[in-house]
Amino acid sequence: MPTSREYKVLLSPSLFANQPKNASNAYLADLKAALASAGFDRTISGTFAKNDERTVRFYDSPGSCELRAQSYSFRERVDSKRESTLKFRSTSQSAAAGVTIKGSESNASSKFEMDKTASVVAYSRSTKQDFSTGKNLNKMKDIKDLYPIATGLTVTGDATMAVVSGLTIYEKTYDGAISDIGQQAAEFSVSLWYLNASATTPAVAEASFKVEESDGDFTTKVTQRSELIFTTMTQMASWVAPTAIPKTNWVYQYHPSFCNSPTPAGAAASSTAMPF
Repeated sequence: MPTSREYKVLLSPSLFANQPKNASNAYLADLKAALASAGFDRTISGTFAKNDERTVRFYDSPGSCELRAQSYSFRERVDSKRESTLKFRSTSQSAAAGVTIKGSESNASSKFEMDKTASVVAYSRSTKQDFSTGKNLNKMKDIKDLYPIATGLTVTGDATMAVVSGLTIYEKTYDGAISDIGQQAAEFSVSLWYLNASATTPAVAEASFKVEESDGDFTTKVTQRSELIFTTMTQMASWVAPTAIPKTNWVYQYHPSFCNSPTPAGAAASSTAMPF
């Protein structure tokens, strides 16, 4: 069973222009009021403060997107350290549960989680690790160097690996709000993605909360409260961006040509678009 559940709602980026911390706390205040009206029997304590500021890049093979086609994604985050994550994601819980991903570094850590958005429930197995600032990421074999074991993943070793859609994302995250929902706590955060370091309005805004349980045994009350919080978040019409797409999909669709190689005559074009 997944040991982590994360509930995600995409918000209108324009509402976070110029004063992202203030906007995040305005959202939190509205969420508290909406939950009170919905009969939520717990409270949310704390306020949002900036937790991290970092660059984010996704990598794949241009023209074929070998990772995406196999339901994998590879992400690099850089702040005071350099961190990579290899993730397998599927709408099938059993498919994700059957995946093993092992990193090459001693600090590698893995998790099995459920992600829920307004459009889909997905399950993922992921492993993240810090790695050398001198490590090049330009060939698909570099993924196998970092993650020598990844169930079902095959890559063309000498094929070029590049930054998906050419995007270097500048991310700011805000956390500090928490709710005791029973045997576990719901930890809230806001993630804002900017197209460059000087941008004042994010391109993507996401509010989420995470609930973790080491053995995956979530009580009925915890589940019910989590669902109530999530439903309430999705119904906050003044904040929600109803036509926005999940963040990883957004990266791949930013420049759709990144995954599209010429299709031979008579052959059907393949699609690497995923529902998350």
